[in-house]
Amino acid sequence: MKGSKLIAIAGAFLIALSPITLCSAQSEVQRPRLVVVISVDQLARWVLDEVYPFLPEGGIRRLVESGTDFTNCAYLHACTETGPGHATIGTGAPAAIHGIIANEWWDQDGSRRRYCVSDEAGRPVGYQGSRGIGPGLLLVPTLGEALKAQRGSACKVISLSWKDRAAVLMAGRGADLAAWMNFAKGDFVSSTSYVPELPAWLTSFNRERHVDGYFAKTWDREDNDAAFADLIDDRKFEGVDYDRRRTLPERIDGGLEEPGPRFYDHLYRSPYSNRVLLELAEVAVREERLGRDEYPDLLYLGFSANDVVGHRFGPRSYEARDISLKFDRQLAELLSFLDESVGVERYAVVLSADHGVDEIPEALQSAGVDAGRSPRLLRKLRKVADKSLRKAYGPPPEGTPRWVWGVSGRGLHLNLGALATRKIPVEDAEACVAEALSELSELVRVAIADELSEDETDPLLRALYFGRQPQRSGELLYVQRAHWLAGTTPASHGSPYPYDREVPMLAAGPGIRAGWREQSAVSPGLIAVLVARLLGIDPPAAAEETVPEGVLSR
Repeated sequence: MKGSKLIAIAGAFLIALSPITLCSAQSEVQRPRLVVVISVDQLARWVLDEVYPFLPEGGIRRLVESGTDFTNCAYLHACTETGPGHATIGTGAPAAIHGIIANEWWDQDGSRRRYCVSDEAGRPVGYQGSRGIGPGLLLVPTLGEALKAQRGSACKVISLSWKDRAAVLMAGRGADLAAWMNFAKGDFVSSTSYVPELPAWLTSFNRERHVDGYFAKTWDREDNDAAFADLIDDRKFEGVDYDRRRTLPERIDGGLEEPGPRFYDHLYRSPYSNRVLLELAEVAVREERLGRDEYPDLLYLGFSANDVVGHRFGPRSYEARDISLKFDRQLAELLSFLDESVGVERYAVVLSADHGVDEIPEALQSAGVDAGRSPRLLRKLRKVADKSLRKAYGPPPEGTPRWVWGVSGRGLHLNLGALATRKIPVEDAEACVAEALSELSELVRVAIADELSEDETDPLLRALYFGRQPQRSGELLYVQRAHWLAGTTPASHGSPYPYDREVPMLAAGPGIRAGWREQSAVSPGLIAVLVARLLGIDPPAAAEETVPEGVLSR
């Protein structure tokens, strides 16, 4: 499967990027010395469009009004989760090429479930732990790797997030630092995939207990009644947090008398975790002197709080609307800091998201939409598949528990070893299971993975194709009905539907055309290509999208 062929068939399935400028366009501008790539976890395009009228100047509106907004941007792959999305931002490739097909998937022999950043080579740094973390499962290089390979080790690549998979998969191999939150201690930590020990400035940040400074803080909504006028607070189908309430204000303490693991988790679920990341980013820029010399640097920032708040309360809740408003204010602070510490014409910013989100199914039902949830769907899929194979071929070989290992990444993993023992052709087993699954009302598409091709014209099948990696995906792939969830989490994502694939993409800074709205169909994979063009280097090997004509000002 060639990357060029994958991109060639994207067609209308791609959606647009949004490059944007922080300064006035000039006929001659320097290349940026620092590019800050920001991922706002779960910021669907539709969510941004709804909140945008209430945003003041200085943050997202500053980017949009002074630059280019790509209004037609969407992920190619169906696996709209944190791991695959951040890997695409880092590599410029869809999941079919970079190999991160889900946050977690079954090994093909059924021996274990594989976490997307599990890496035995990456031992804990800054904390005690048994699981290695690193970029070992990425199949292709990232933009950071390309930058260092072409411009040398003096170029710095730093990636920061509360989520390990966000920080690691944007950074890739060879970054100077990828750091994430250790919820047991409230420290930002890393692994030997990046550093033998934490840099002094990060150790100091942890020791100064910036995180603990938010203990018992109150989260209240912004004083902007108009921004909440179209929403309903305290909906019975929303989740609750540690205070067992569905409304603001909320005291952030995890139910504890002093900081501890429950507090750090509670803090993560609030706008204050985004603020902590902002503080950490500013320290990194100052202490690493990012953007201050002739060697270009990359800073990746993964703001995760919007995702956990959206999951729990839904994207059209008071809490989700408020965290979007607060993030915008935090972004404005970051841009002002970069103006002063780096210089307006020395840095560029690209902002996007790892995936979108759908509204809570029960809220959609109340509006007359066909929506709902099937909380036992994954178990049902495995059961139906196993039953169909038992009916056709009898029980699996002695000592083998079942014909189907499990379900992950929108795919069913068959027990290939058991099929081989019985000399059952895999194709026959796949056809048997596909026929059985096709009768389920919960599903709208069932595909045999090997039969998908780059010529698919069905958008749902095309999304499955872009998300399928032969050595990691299941033998059969499926698509659930739109607006239906398989779990009990109030709101979620993970489907190939537009509400999950379509995300913003905004870019700003030297070399980006000002005042431009680009409607060409693109994916967030364009980020790696666009930034490479800005820095004057070749994009990472698997990134083959093309920057639309007119976006770059030089």
